[in-house]
This record gives sequence, structure tokens and C-alpha cells, in this order.
Amino acid sequence: MKEKLLTDVLSYVELADSLIDDLAKRPAFSDAALTKAAMAMSQAGLIHENEQATLADLFRREPDKALESLVKVAEAKKRPASIPSLGAPVESGKNRTGSERESDRVLYQRLGLSH
Repeated sequence: MKEKLLTDVLSYVELADSLIDDLAKRPAFSDAALTKAAMAMSQAGLIHENEQATLADLFRREPDKALESLVKVAEAKKRPASIPSLGAPVESGKNRTGSERESDRVLYQRLGLSH
């Protein structure tokens, strides 16, 4: 009986450690950051004002589903191709300075894009 109790306690401790490790690996966002992001998205017209709390709660509980929702919002908000005004020269890479190109390269690298 004593040996079974010790085995059960050991199993419990191992399970608790495993759960703590899983929780530590889960992304965590502060309430202030979630609220600020949801408010900014609402002000930008990406989500409705009454969806702010839902989005913040979704990021707390299920971050993967929240990101999927953001993908759907982004797909719904596809931007139209910009049309240059008549008579205005089209920007070309030749007019950029070396520092701008370097900063663009660094930005693209940090975002994980190839440029």
C-alpha cells in the first residue's frame, strides 16, 4: 500500500512538472498589450468595437485560433493596387540612397522576408 502511494505521488509530481513545462512554452500576452492591440485594430476598422474583448480573450485562451482570425481579417482587407497619379514620376530603386536600401534590407531580414 505504501509503495503504491509513493508511486502515485511520483506520477503526480511528474505530471505536474510536465504541465508546468507546457504552460511555460505557451505564448503569454499582458492584458494591457491585448487591450491596446484590440483597440488599435478597432480604430483602424479591422474589427468592430464590440469584438475587442472577444479578440483579447481569444489570444489568452487559444492564440493559434486568434492568429487564424487575423489572417481572415487580412484576407478580407486586401488593399487595391496603388495607381500612380498622372504626371507624377514612378518611384524607382535608382532614386533611393544607399542608406535607405540598407535599412530596407535590415527590415526585410528582421521580418523574415527575402529582399
